[in-house]
Amino acid sequence: KLWDCLSDHARHVLRRQRVKIESIAITDGGPNPDFDGDGEVGFRDFILFAQVYGAKRGDGLYEGKFDLDSNDEIGFADFILFALSYGK
Repeated sequence: KLWDCLSDHARHVLRRQRVKIESIAITDGGPNPDFDGDGEVGFRDFILFAQVYGAKRGDGLYEGKFDLDSNDEIGFADFILFALSYGK
């Protein structure tokens, strides 16, 4: 599990964040954190996500498939949504 790979500090920061995350379903046309399309949300997907983390629409790095909360930037809320699907 991704949570187990995080440092104590990272887990502490994540617990303290007040990010409202509603449940998401991975369906055709909806947010799908299986970025490499292999049928599993795994480490390769994490690497792809990490390469665009912090990107915003219009800056050249932005790709909509990584913007899981559809707010035109790839940020912390997208990471949380990704982490919730990791290993599935």
